[in-house]
Amino acid sequence: MSEPLFPSIESFYALRGGARSGESDCGVWWTGPRPFPRYRVSVVHDTGDVYAIDEIISGVVELLATLEHDCTKHDGVTRHPPTCAYTIADERLGDLRTMHASNSLAWAREHLRG
Repeated sequence: MSEPLFPSIESFYALRGGARSGESDCGVWWTGPRPFPRYRVSVVHDTGDVYAIDEIISGVVELLATLEHDCTKHDGVTRHPPTCAYTIADERLGDLRTMHASNSLAWAREHLRG
């Protein structure tokens, strides 16, 4: 199954509801089938969307997963409660050293779907 792609972060926000709540990064060195480009993976707090973006070369955004979550308990600054999308993504992605492995973005996609 092909993942939804968006031509830019602006189009992603426009079509997925924006990032009014902000977002948290889940690492910036995720790889595809080749060593480059590298991808940043982030979670949008309001929507639970987890996306990957190649900010250097193409700017294309890939929606990796949308996590069921309760964003009402996120304080936006320091704490991420267990029901927060970032905490759920962090638990599913586990040890972030995985992002340096070959094709780690495929691994992330699989684990985010839980």
